[in-house]
Amino acid sequence: METKETKGDKMSKTTSNAFADIKVGDYVRSFDFPWIRDLTGDRASYVEGVVVGIGVFDFEGFSDRRYKISVVEKVRCGERNVWSSLCRVKETVYPPLNGPRCFFTGEAASAVERITR
Repeated sequence: METKETKGDKMSKTTSNAFADIKVGDYVRSFDFPWIRDLTGDRASYVEGVVVGIGVFDFEGFSDRRYKISVVEKVRCGERNVWSSLCRVKETVYPPLNGPRCFFTGEAASAVERITR
């Protein structure tokens, strides 16, 4: 049910249940671009964190169903930045729930996956 990763994997490989039934308290990875799932290299862009809410949130002028994720780690263009508990300001992101069609690709959204630490 969890993400399967082995050392040296360049892309995330998940079982179908890694996207289903994500709930508050789960540790997840949210990709910036769902069609790019690289974990290393220049195209790797995602955050990892804990789901602290699921519901309708106002975000950038839209109210729709989203995950609320407290960011623990951020990767941009392959560069990792760890957010420690000593940081005063924690980043929160609001990716759309998995399932609805993506505006850009027309495919079902699946940018958030449950993973193990």
